[in-house]
Amino acid sequence: YDWNERALLLNPLDILELLDWVFEYLSILKKFGIQDDSLDNGYLALCGAYKRKIHMQIYPMITNVLIRERDAKIEEADSGELYTHSPNDIFKIFNEVFEVLSKKPMK
Repeated sequence: YDWNERALLLNPLDILELLDWVFEYLSILKKFGIQDDSLDNGYLALCGAYKRKIHMQIYPMITNVLIRERDAKIEEADSGELYTHSPNDIFKIFNEVFEVLSKKPMK
């Protein structure tokens, strides 16, 4: 496997764990004046894979919220103002991703 193929087989948290390890390893190598371009390229490939995996998970959820919004009856508050819950739902989706990241112990 190459970096791209293998990374796409991992779940996002595993990719983050591997990114953390590779970053630390690269930092140690650089302390000794060693540059490993293949590892640098692998790190960038992992970053791209993480972005694609998260996008693949979030995009359908956001799309469903927007479809629900489009098809829903317009809600009106007692004050006469129109409102929707969709922005809150979208922020909840993103907050869940960030919450998982914040609970993941990283070095």
